[in-house]
Amino acid sequence: MALARLALGRNGQCYPFDTAIHVKTFYFRGESKTYHHQKSVWGNGKDFAVWENDNFQYYNADQRVLNSSLKGFTKGPDAKGDSISATVTFPAEGGTHVEWQD
Repeated sequence: MALARLALGRNGQCYPFDTAIHVKTFYFRGESKTYHHQKSVWGNGKDFAVWENDNFQYYNADQRVLNSSLKGFTKGPDAKGDSISATVTFPAEGGTHVEWQD
């Protein structure tokens, strides 16, 4: 089962949403704001349901849900232990940078 959740603060920092869950891996996606009619997107490899400007918590998120559309997400690293802690950065020059610890 795939579950999509997002916990993002106003300052751009992510926060734990449930400390009882031990995440062994994750998928991520980034989108820039539109500038001169163009938008940059980071994410590929697996599609998940996204509903713009609305609900980001879906069960079975690897299938289209209600009015959502499927968008590409990139798989993060796998934990060697019980859980993983990671920071994903989208540098201005492009690409992604992932730092993690088990």
